[in-house]
Amino acid sequence: GRVLALDERDFSANLGTMVSFIGLAERGANVPSILIVDDDADLSAIVARYLESEGFSVEHAASAEKAYDVLAARAFDLVLLDI
Repeated sequence: GRVLALDERDFSANLGTMVSFIGLAERGANVPSILIVDDDADLSAIVARYLESEGFSVEHAASAEKAYDVLAARAFDLVLLDI
């Protein structure tokens, strides 16, 4: 797997880097999926809207416990964590 670490201060400035890192074009017809794990609903909504506009399927979990439940049900191409 691939790991990309973004500091929270640089996160919004580096969303384009993240999109390139995942490689939307290399996925072909498959829509890459991203799980956002963050207790800040406003920030998660902003990031989700941006990623969806770039063609990603996005889900949100407001806590680690909810993320475990979501991840038990399906796999994601990328998980963004606020740790």
